[in-house]
Amino acid sequence: MSSVLVFGDRTFFGSSNKIALLPYAHHLVALRDGVVIASGNPADVITEEMVQQVFGLACRIVPDPVTGKPWCVSLERQPHK
Repeated sequence: MSSVLVFGDRTFFGSSNKIALLPYAHHLVALRDGVVIASGNPADVITEEMVQQVFGLACRIVPDPVTGKPWCVSLERQPHK
């Protein structure tokens, strides 16, 4: 996360390029080149289409087996180093 401003129980701004952190937000705004692609509850915003459009990642969204929150599983094979 690059910056978060918190006063009491209110978060005014936060940004992340870490897909794994997104389900834990209260409200998401997905941007691509400054244009709002989706906005709302993470369960509604985190879709395979949104991840592809914003992050350029082919994936499947499945419920996390522990939390039930949306979980992004990459369909792209990672090269071995």
